[in-house]
Amino acid sequence: MREKHYCTLSERSILESALPKLHPSTSKWRRYIREVRKILLISEHNPRTKARFRSRESVFTEAKRHLKESKVTMHPFSLLAMYKDIVMLITWYVYFFTATLYMTLHWESRVNCARYILYALKPILGVHIVMSFFMGFYNESGDYVEVRPKAIAINYLCGFFILDLSLFICPEVGHIYPDLFVYEGILHLLIFFHIPSVTKCLRVITLLLDLGNSVHELTSLVSTSLMLIHFFSVLICCYPEFRTGFHTMSNTSWVMLAGVPPKSNICGFRKYLVCLHKVCAMFLGPCSGMWNVRDLDEIIIFIIIILTGMFYMAYVTALVLQMSLSIRSSGNLYKHIIYQLTYYCRVKKLPDTITKRVKLYYSTRFKEKYFRENLILSTLSQHLQLELKLHNCRKILRSTWLFQSLAPSVVGRIIMQLETLIVLPNDLIKDHKSPDYIFFITSGEVAIYTKDGMELLHICDGDYFGEISVLSNLNLLESSEVNKSLSYVAVYITELLVMRKETFKHHVIQHPEALHQIIERAKIRNLLNQERIHKFNVKTKGVSRKVLSRALKRRASTAVYNYS
Repeated sequence: MREKHYCTLSERSILESALPKLHPSTSKWRRYIREVRKILLISEHNPRTKARFRSRESVFTEAKRHLKESKVTMHPFSLLAMYKDIVMLITWYVYFFTATLYMTLHWESRVNCARYILYALKPILGVHIVMSFFMGFYNESGDYVEVRPKAIAINYLCGFFILDLSLFICPEVGHIYPDLFVYEGILHLLIFFHIPSVTKCLRVITLLLDLGNSVHELTSLVSTSLMLIHFFSVLICCYPEFRTGFHTMSNTSWVMLAGVPPKSNICGFRKYLVCLHKVCAMFLGPCSGMWNVRDLDEIIIFIIIILTGMFYMAYVTALVLQMSLSIRSSGNLYKHIIYQLTYYCRVKKLPDTITKRVKLYYSTRFKEKYFRENLILSTLSQHLQLELKLHNCRKILRSTWLFQSLAPSVVGRIIMQLETLIVLPNDLIKDHKSPDYIFFITSGEVAIYTKDGMELLHICDGDYFGEISVLSNLNLLESSEVNKSLSYVAVYITELLVMRKETFKHHVIQHPEALHQIIERAKIRNLLNQERIHKFNVKTKGVSRKVLSRALKRRASTAVYNYS
């Protein structure tokens, strides 16, 4: 049975906050400020973090970047941001339906509780406005998170600030100036423009519940449809009341024919149901419903509703067809392969641990959507293949100095020959028996062990290993017993790029300057490993070597990957 990786090193740089450690004599006030800063930084517990960042090291790097650029702003993938999105999702729903229904019930003489609900939501809206000036945002075009205070403030002022401020003050308009209730109603209808905010907050809920993109899209469509129908129902319900303030309603108006005239004692909820029936008939139909429309201004309003409904339903139909086709093509193939895999494991009587690990590999490799990558790439031109490879390897190219020391044309040829490898937790990636490969960590974390089971250190995104063995194998570097004794074990699910010895020999050796830098760096890393092993030997002097040698066997598998 496989045992988990039990780390013997300090993982403060990964598990704890990126904030500097405080002195034991630090005051409670400074400790409190530090705890507040922790909840403002990016968190692994925010579901949006897992969707954007693939490893814990990348999360830690993002936290360090956030602290470097600003110490007062809130990261959009922090814990506080997650709780704010959940609260605001509930707030937007309550405000949307309460404020609009309050407009239909206001004409009644009896008191209703809608205004009190709106007053109860005012503190939440006020806090939301203040926090929005300090909460970062994800820039889709630049593919990065903006946390600079000035950029955040400008983005909010140019975005939803005027809308949020209008919603915050609109309950006071009708309370202080009752004659201006019509304008208060118009301000209430501005909540319609917050539908994208509702969809964004809804994404957090679907990620927390671990639902797929298809479920999120369907949930967003249902939510948007209900809000649109409700919005138009309230609009045509309040329009006759607004119109009677300027001229008398004609007897040919559809509200007169429906028996719900304005300024009457008819129940407001009954008026709303009649308007809801009318909107559903025209928005989803379209048809005129039970009552025909004859007045010119009403005809214009219903033409807008019909056109909006037609375009929206066309969009929904296209989106649903696209989702169904993608699910059938890739999702069903993936499920079919998993079914075959399950049947194969059952026939071969494989242990549950192996079956789970194989399924975990398929889930990580294909993201529950099966596709033939080699077949797809083979249909593309060589230039497009290179662009895709460069995009997928962009983080490695930015963080690994080995590529930065080579010419762009050489890097392009090397990238085209790199192979992708996914390893599961506790798998042995490399030992002294596999000296012909250099590994680049795209995402994940790898632990380095000695033959005695000593854990030297962890390496993460952007790091690489195996170059010392390749250089020694090519007689470019003196062979080291220390390097031969090292083994590399995956701590988490890790994605690697593999460079063969032949690729290194063909492309890198022809550039003496870059090769000289690689050899010098390899010598330095070899000396650092020797120093770490020497310190460990001093600490464990007198301890039985048999006890230490069992550690690697307990923590990693005995299988070595064959890349040929």
